[in-house]
Amino acid sequence: DATIKYIAKDVEGTLTGSTIATIDSGKYSRDRENISLGFNYFFRPTWFTGASLSYQRNLELGILRRYQQGIGLGNKFIVKNHVNAWAMTGFVLNQEKSTAGGPSKTLAEVFGQIQFNFFKFSNPTLDLNFRQTFFAGLAQNGRIRNDGQTTLNWEIISDLKLNVSLYNNFDSSPPVANSRKFDYGYVFGISYT
Repeated sequence: DATIKYIAKDVEGTLTGSTIATIDSGKYSRDRENISLGFNYFFRPTWFTGASLSYQRNLELGILRRYQQGIGLGNKFIVKNHVNAWAMTGFVLNQEKSTAGGPSKTLAEVFGQIQFNFFKFSNPTLDLNFRQTFFAGLAQNGRIRNDGQTTLNWEIISDLKLNVSLYNNFDSSPPVANSRKFDYGYVFGISYT
């Protein structure tokens, strides 16, 4: 799991990546992967436009790979000393390949996202992030998807943090008929910043 952020007066850029891999009976498997690059431009103090590129893999939901490109419009509706919250909506295109093989499909979706961030830079140092994104298929009648993550970072001692992360994914019509529709998990870790 890694995150790189760049924040200036009118722009924000974020590069994130995470993976969950397993070794079972000597066999290595890349079960879940996410890489995302996002860029926001603030044309008003709280209003922004955004663009993103991402890659996903989720074997539980039958996704061998998904490349996603999106654009949207958002608003930071809470901007306080220790709390930020924003909502965003827009349009994404996905190139999706299932674990069953076959050709890659291009899918169009509209999305809505809500994100909440609570942070405290004094004793104790805390950073809580909550993000949920909902997708509705434009070409696939009734397909609804959800990607979400909640992460808590707590600085135990100087520069050493305890991390707890919960993730959730839902797909009402996964690309492989016998795949699960819901995937979730939690990860505990220690990080140095």
